[in-house]
Amino acid sequence: MKKKMMNLNYRKVLKTKLILTAMLSWLVNSSFAANVSGELKLWHKITVNYTSQNSYSETGKINPYTDCRLDVIFTNGQKSYTVSGYFAADGDAANTGATSGNIWKIHFTPNEIGNWSYSGKFYSGKNVAASNNPTHPIEIFNGSFNVENTDKLGRDFRGKGILQYKGERYPLFDNGSRFIKAGPGDPENLLSIADFDNTPNAKHTYLEHEKDWKKGDPIWNGNKGKSIIGLMNYLADQGCNTQYFLLWTGGDDKMVWPWINPTDYLHYDVSKLEQWEILFSHMTKLGIHLHLFFHEEEIDMIMNSGNLGLETRIYFREMIARFGHHNALTWNMGEEINRGLDFQGGKDPSTKQIKSWADYISKLDCYNHPIGVHTYPPKTQNLYQPLLGHKTFHAATLQTSDTLDNINKQVKEWIDKSKKSKHPWLVSNDEQGGAATGIDPNEERMTEYRKKVLWGTLMAGGWGVEYYFGREGFTVNNFRKYEQAWREAGNAIRFFEDYVPFWEMESANNLVSHGLCLANPGDAYVIYLENGGSTYLDVGSNKISLEVKWFNPRTAGKLQNGSLIKLEGTGKLIVGDPPSEQLEDWVVIIKKF
Repeated sequence: MKKKMMNLNYRKVLKTKLILTAMLSWLVNSSFAANVSGELKLWHKITVNYTSQNSYSETGKINPYTDCRLDVIFTNGQKSYTVSGYFAADGDAANTGATSGNIWKIHFTPNEIGNWSYSGKFYSGKNVAASNNPTHPIEIFNGSFNVENTDKLGRDFRGKGILQYKGERYPLFDNGSRFIKAGPGDPENLLSIADFDNTPNAKHTYLEHEKDWKKGDPIWNGNKGKSIIGLMNYLADQGCNTQYFLLWTGGDDKMVWPWINPTDYLHYDVSKLEQWEILFSHMTKLGIHLHLFFHEEEIDMIMNSGNLGLETRIYFREMIARFGHHNALTWNMGEEINRGLDFQGGKDPSTKQIKSWADYISKLDCYNHPIGVHTYPPKTQNLYQPLLGHKTFHAATLQTSDTLDNINKQVKEWIDKSKKSKHPWLVSNDEQGGAATGIDPNEERMTEYRKKVLWGTLMAGGWGVEYYFGREGFTVNNFRKYEQAWREAGNAIRFFEDYVPFWEMESANNLVSHGLCLANPGDAYVIYLENGGSTYLDVGSNKISLEVKWFNPRTAGKLQNGSLIKLEGTGKLIVGDPPSEQLEDWVVIIKKF
């Protein structure tokens, strides 16, 4: 009898184990609910919407930002990319304000046409989102979709691909085109507008630009977003193609943060971030590069004292999961990162910490977007010199001091140093003129910025310019007062894109008697004459026979003829006189047309 009871108990245990094993096998291998949305086209955002078995909340006992993790591998032939997913509440939080739900989103931008398959793994466990090697997913799902060719043209980045660092002085899109940027380097607190959820005491309204919103443009939560969407329309119409702003402001302004409150670094605000995503998607459509800053100077050591701890890892992961799919963006690890004004007693991140951030961001971002850092000018050398040659660091975004006279020289310095390290950087001038001064509506000041900042940077071989507003940047609502700056920035971009093989050229001011020069000796030359007049060009022993054209950086328009139509010979050759207004600034382009 006893033996019979033992056999019976054994059979019950065995049966229970078999049932549990079957249930576990079903749980891990089932195809859970997922659907694909978006335009299934090359270089467009495609979203996999995944419905998890359990519902989660921004403030729930199980924290969806730390204790849940969703990784999805997208595969096309031999190519595969791992993308992080994120908690999306009900899937429409931008409009509903939802804080709980069971929808997770994965954004992916495919770089090949044809069939893509995806395989997702959902994990749950204490701080699993920060793990280097998560194991034992509790849910798995699979699917596929077919990608057709893009149908976008013009400024829309979805017609160009992903902007990536490729070991050159300029970043490249997938279609092979290089990118030069010019536009606003302010306001840092661009996102401080009450149209975004949970943004109290917002500093901006941008109401002057609500009239720039167009029928069919996005809005959210009823009728919100028109003014900031209109602002982006206005900048694109002027020819600007970049915008600098912070994802977290905690120093000069404390009104921008991605969390449910400004000091809870482990609980993110789903609806606010979904609304930011609507704006960023519109900017991508308009051809406006996202220069995204993780930190402001005063707060760059608050999370984990600058180390790659839980808060820092989750912050980078969440921002990359939500926004890393955008075609043209730069991850900037910090504004004035070396100034020593943070709330941790004046400390700056160490070189080791900055390198660890860059390595971690690079690991999470499958798109190879540029990664850089912004400097405070008295300490530029101390910040950048130890970063030379570090493979996951790509961009020096220079702040320069009160004078504008040395910008060409300063940009060229870091281009040359990084080239010598065999890891060329993207070097741009993204703040200039001193803390209290910047561009202003005064025509004389705008002209100085055109000559010394915009053309000074581009003629050094720099990646581009973002203009600082000075103290008004924290509260500015009307960008029209700076229209001269935006228009002239657009003029410069179009000139380089339309006429100049700039990626083949280098700064060569020694070849001209005055002015600034870019050259691919023997083949192409661009000369900027800040005060007009003429100059000689030393072509050395290269016997040239090239056409001479002139470009007006103030009014743009077609290229014009000056007093000489052709430049022929060797040695020092006079380029001739400009077509008109000989004391104004002009650009000479000398090449075969």
